[in-house]
Amino acid sequence: MSKRSWHEANLPSPHSVLPPHTGSSASPHSYHSPALIPGVSRKVKACAACRKQKIKCIMQGEPPCQRCRERGLSCKLNKSLQTLMSEDSRWKASMTKDVSALYASVTPITDNLSHVPIESLYQITGMRALRAGGSSTEDQARFCKQLRDTDFISRGVVRLDDAEPLATYFLEKLDPYIWHVCPQYTDLESFRSRSPTLTAAVLAVAALHETSRCHLYATCVKEYKRLVANAMFERNIDMEYVRALVIGAYWLSDISWTLSGYAIRRASEFHLKQCFQQIADSVRAPDQADAAKLAEAMDGIRVLYLLYVCDHQLSILYGRSSIMRDNETYITGWESYVACSLATDADRRIAGQICLMYLMNQIRESLGPEDVSTVLPVSALGQIAGFERDLDDWIARFSRHNPSQLIGNWPNKGAVMHYHWAKLYLQSYVLRGLPDSEAVIPEHFLENASAAVQAATSIINLLVEDKDAHVAIAFVPHHVHGMVAFAAMFLLKIATKHREQLFVDIDHFHRLIGGLADHFKQIDIGKDHLLHRMADGLDKMAESLGGPARSRGRKLPAARQPQQGDSKPAQAVATVAPAVANGMSALPDFSGLDPSGFDFSDGALGLGMPFFDFEGTTLNGASTWDFT
Repeated sequence: MSKRSWHEANLPSPHSVLPPHTGSSASPHSYHSPALIPGVSRKVKACAACRKQKIKCIMQGEPPCQRCRERGLSCKLNKSLQTLMSEDSRWKASMTKDVSALYASVTPITDNLSHVPIESLYQITGMRALRAGGSSTEDQARFCKQLRDTDFISRGVVRLDDAEPLATYFLEKLDPYIWHVCPQYTDLESFRSRSPTLTAAVLAVAALHETSRCHLYATCVKEYKRLVANAMFERNIDMEYVRALVIGAYWLSDISWTLSGYAIRRASEFHLKQCFQQIADSVRAPDQADAAKLAEAMDGIRVLYLLYVCDHQLSILYGRSSIMRDNETYITGWESYVACSLATDADRRIAGQICLMYLMNQIRESLGPEDVSTVLPVSALGQIAGFERDLDDWIARFSRHNPSQLIGNWPNKGAVMHYHWAKLYLQSYVLRGLPDSEAVIPEHFLENASAAVQAATSIINLLVEDKDAHVAIAFVPHHVHGMVAFAAMFLLKIATKHREQLFVDIDHFHRLIGGLADHFKQIDIGKDHLLHRMADGLDKMAESLGGPARSRGRKLPAARQPQQGDSKPAQAVATVAPAVANGMSALPDFSGLDPSGFDFSDGALGLGMPFFDFEGTTLNGASTWDFT
């Protein structure tokens, strides 16, 4: 048999793989690898001169060797590939060790830095307006001093004799109800030396409440709005400006929504979330905490928490989405905040509000805020029951506050009111999506509807019967008034549309709402306060429940009696006298009541009630109570 050719054996011909002949000598195995890559040889230890003479080369570390040094020869060590690889390996190992050590040192620092893409654009353009931060403290101090020298007190718009009592009034009467947002301030001068905007905010809110100086409210709030607007597009602001925005968002109902959103945006420039990390570190290692930095961190996180509470309260009040997220570490890790060595009773109250707002937002997200036209399915009962248990756990944990020297036992009573408010908010979802006319509550939701009625009744009873709540309602932020307004409106809706199903006692509702209106009329508060408008609205509601016509008069501060032409008188609402049979009054006839006047068509049970002017559209004395 003849031999097979290379092609038939499917093997490469040796002539096809041999490299072309060159003048240099090649290894007989060079066709297995590229010719230009030398093979790994033994490590070279002798210099070129000693190798040429074939004598021993005594090398002490680096060249020259002993022979070349004695004879003055040029000592050159031709390194082999093995030597190069060994040196390269040692260099890489050394560099890897150094980089690892550097990375371990830098990583904790970079984790807390904000990576702002706009800084890249600043590096390219050099425009100062594009810088993400870095304001000059000296510039801010100089700017505040200039404004202080020309503030509205220095200009004589508000007399110093009026401004000082108003500042004291705020610190003693109002600041405790907002968990001491200004803990480091003691008098008017301390406000003026730090921030003209904060000064105007404090005086405006105090004038809104203080009866003897309520005539200054319009002047102070005008100055406050002017200063806020002037700094709207300023690159550099300070924390006191943000604090002034927080105060306005809590008490100035007509601009609260705008101020809240703006304050959240501007506060983000201070990276207040990093304050929580400092607080958490101080809890883990108390001995290593710096007292001054920890106090500054606590002040910063308080402002951030106040913004979170305000944002979520207003989102519920207006039926709008909140801005601040719930999954942030400073929200879910609130226990480190109250465990801090500098935490006070006010901080524990703030923590309670954080947990409650978190729960109420979970209710909103779970039961669906968007689809207001669809009735809840039966399967939602399990979710509602779960949220009920969560609220019960909340009140068990956050209703044991120490009494306050300034506000009495309101911390505990306020927690109870918020608990009833959250229960009402939760249970009222069962009425969502019911038809406007001849609405029937599904049988499986009747117990929940009754629980909502009980919660609304408890809110009003607490205000009418409890001494601490009786006093506090005049000074609390305006979102608490929203709770009361919603509770009263809810009872009126139930009495009008579901009284047969829920066995409603109309007379009891009439006495309850009428008693609340009478209480609001007796409160000694500034003439521009919302409670006066609420009192008139509650009177209208009580009349609509079939009671006798109620007096619209209210107690006004002695500093100002109503002048002719101040406002148009409220129009009377026709009421139907209840029929009497066998000595018992029958249910009132609601056929003449216009449901649209009380926003009964709101399937989502929103809080935009006509009688409660959140947006400030009727603050200039226009007729507020014209429901026709």
